[in-house]
Amino acid sequence: MNVTKRQRQIIGMLFERATEMTVAEMAQRIQVSSRTVHRELMDIEKVLERFGITLVKKTGFGIRMVASSEQLERLQAELFRSTDDGLSEITPQERQTLILCSLLSQSEPIKLFALAHELQAAVQTIGSDLDELEEWVERNGLRLIRKRGYGIEIVGPEGSKRRAIANLVAESLDHSALFGNTLESGYDPVSTRLLALVGKERFIRLERALWQLEETYPTALPEAAYTELLIRLSIALARCSAGFYLPEPGTTATTADGLASPFRDRVLACLADELDLELPERERLALTSLFREWEGADRSGGVRPLYEGFRQLEFVTKLVQAVGDKLNVDFGEDRSLIEGLLEHMTPAMRRLSNGERIRNPLLPEIRASYGELFNGIRATVRQVGPKLPIPDEEVGYLTMHFGAALERYSRVVRKVRALLVCMGGIGSSKLLAIRINKELPQIELLAHISWFEAARVPEDDYDLIISTVDLPLPADQYFKSSPLLTAEEAEKLGQFIRNHAYKRADDRMGRAEPSGDSLNKLNGIVQYSKICVQLLDQFEVVKLSGISADGIVPLEELVDRLLEPIGRRLPAGAAEEISALLVRREEQGSQVVPDTGLALFHTRTDVVEEPVIVLFRFDGPIRWTREESAAVSHILLMVGPRTIDNRKLEVLSEISALLLEPDVIERLETGNEDAIKRMFSHKFERFLQERLA
Repeated sequence: MNVTKRQRQIIGMLFERATEMTVAEMAQRIQVSSRTVHRELMDIEKVLERFGITLVKKTGFGIRMVASSEQLERLQAELFRSTDDGLSEITPQERQTLILCSLLSQSEPIKLFALAHELQAAVQTIGSDLDELEEWVERNGLRLIRKRGYGIEIVGPEGSKRRAIANLVAESLDHSALFGNTLESGYDPVSTRLLALVGKERFIRLERALWQLEETYPTALPEAAYTELLIRLSIALARCSAGFYLPEPGTTATTADGLASPFRDRVLACLADELDLELPERERLALTSLFREWEGADRSGGVRPLYEGFRQLEFVTKLVQAVGDKLNVDFGEDRSLIEGLLEHMTPAMRRLSNGERIRNPLLPEIRASYGELFNGIRATVRQVGPKLPIPDEEVGYLTMHFGAALERYSRVVRKVRALLVCMGGIGSSKLLAIRINKELPQIELLAHISWFEAARVPEDDYDLIISTVDLPLPADQYFKSSPLLTAEEAEKLGQFIRNHAYKRADDRMGRAEPSGDSLNKLNGIVQYSKICVQLLDQFEVVKLSGISADGIVPLEELVDRLLEPIGRRLPAGAAEEISALLVRREEQGSQVVPDTGLALFHTRTDVVEEPVIVLFRFDGPIRWTREESAAVSHILLMVGPRTIDNRKLEVLSEISALLLEPDVIERLETGNEDAIKRMFSHKFERFLQERLA
């Protein structure tokens, strides 16, 4: 059969769907226009007719393939026979991925000619591809060897090769191909090779093993981390099956340090139940070491606002503020934007730090749809972002978040009251009013007045004046426009409303009589106030002396010393569990606030009923590792109950967020207990005002 790659993709999608599929869905899946899909379907129908298969098109529902199981089997077999592995239609990037697959799967060098023959490309083309791939190989801790008479080879530690394969899979493979038995993954040469490297044949069995482990050790791993763990496990087992093992202990670190023995034993038992592969001890240890995140996933429910890590929050805060300033849009109240960016940035920063290549298939569409926004965010990221280089692919993902926020912002119509001053007569006034209603529906036109009346109307009776002439009023009270209200003027008027009219409207609403909603807000403020007062009443500053002569103290010992002075405030036997939770939390990642001498130790547990907040001070800088970055002179300890009122959790989260403010850090490091309480009182007052707004 003469079937193109795109046609095989469409047939594959119809093959695996029992229900109708719309043309728009197909177009989105393969990144083409709906018109292209319609054109391909005409040829596909002719191909399917040879097998007695028909396409049923139902208006409003989509297209469905109707065939018997025998007909589908014949179609599938013929598709596999008819393809030349798709190599004549692959892109340069796909060819480079196939080169990496070949080199990473071999234990010996491959001749350049053999590689060119395998990929049906010229020797010069493969040579150019290798030039481009050299940086990627080095970034993954490996070396690309190219010698005349010797061949081409990727060399390096086995652990680095496994990580490189995982990165390659993340960049080039749609994760949906890993689950189930899809036709599309069978004829796509890139997916086929990547699935072989992952070990697709045992992937589902591995997933069953993880489900068994979940029953005994429930985890809070997010979906992305769970999938990544599954992929890394499968790659490790596939490499072992191919005869690639980690070095003997002593030449590499392949231990399961930090994993509790019962948990490690259960991991190995679950894997053994599903897999029939004998592994040496070093591989068993390496496999269980992949589960550190699983065991450490936040089952303790530590006190967190909406973020993981101070650096990500700091970057997101600066980015949202800077982009908002550029666009004259207040994104500060868009919690969905901030949460989405924070959730995205944690894994994104890890990928960038590890040198992984970011893959964004939607980048061309993002640039086309949000070109100006994309360029603005790229420039802003360079100003406020981390020192790591941020590629355009990552900027594209950030642009999608802000694009969605702008869509939400445009749908939130805040009414403003306006007076109209037009000297051109009734016809001009009506034309201008029509243009205003069309371009800016948030404007409520109250009346048409003369220019001399404008200065005499009480300011509380309107939010702005739109005039075709200059008025004897402050510049922030009126906007001058032509009677036609051009597109440029409409845009400037919208900006004027955001900068001035909304503020006047808010001030007017603040002076209005409280409504039922306002009374509900006031009642909520009363509850927030009680919580703030209770937290301030129990807050204390504790001086700890004689921690360590050289300033270095084991983490477990440090945590125990922190809990000693507050033992009277904890239920009997609670200190031991809290200590274990705090140690586990710190081991997941440093809680030191960047560029300060302060650390935040926090957790939540069922053994306490009310929050405990204590600031500990030391005689001098201490650290619980030998890294200078971990040295601190203050530790803020926050312990809260696992089940807690939402308002109380919000206040605790607000305290965590305050640690990004320099004046708060300074007061915690230098002020006495009363001064710190006054500072928190001032910050809580601002917090309450925001809740009342």
